[in-house]
Amino acid sequence: HSTQHIISTLASTKMAQQQEDGYYPRLNAAMLNTGNFTGAIISLVGSVAPNSAPDHNNMISFNCADGGSAQIQVDPDFGSAGQHTAYVEIVGLVNEDGSNSVQHFVTRELGDDFDVGNYNAMIQLQMDPRFKIDLFHNK
Repeated sequence: HSTQHIISTLASTKMAQQQEDGYYPRLNAAMLNTGNFTGAIISLVGSVAPNSAPDHNNMISFNCADGGSAQIQVDPDFGSAGQHTAYVEIVGLVNEDGSNSVQHFVTRELGDDFDVGNYNAMIQLQMDPRFKIDLFHNK
């Protein structure tokens, strides 16, 4: 790893540590591509693009719930771990290089019949300020 990569990772980790433990925004590709989540730990739901193997930068293409795509930075052995279901949740850190790519941390299998349309509608409502409620913090 280059020094620049290490410094960038440390800066991203510091920002991610400022997030509340266990909380991360659930996004679709359009939300990710706004650039508003740089340096944050986030969740994307969808499917790994067919025939997507890590490229020379260890990036794979991911089809998000809204039909858009995201680039996910994975370990070189990501493909060998195997994805057993059609739909997954990817949790990772949005890189700070302006690409809106995501550094993969965790994959959770969601099954073969997960309704991404309903999920996408739910996260759009969740992000809509008209429906923002805070059940856990009374500030």
